[in-house]
Amino acid sequence: MEGMYLRYGMVVWSTGIGTRPVIMDFMKQIGRANRRTLATDEWLRVEGHDNIYALGDCTTIDRRRVMEDV
Repeated sequence: MEGMYLRYGMVVWSTGIGTRPVIMDFMKQIGRANRRTLATDEWLRVEGHDNIYALGDCTTIDRRRVMEDV
């Protein structure tokens, strides 16, 4: 089986029932402190930041509306 390497700056993994302080701090830095989760597009890019990806319980995927594609 062949592998593939992806370059990245930082990976944060957190689990639990509440938003972790590191995620809350990040949300404050990007101006999303009033939300409970990080909004991402369907490609898991953090809303407004094309080079930051997030997935898991700390995110919500904002899906496009079907009529936008029609």
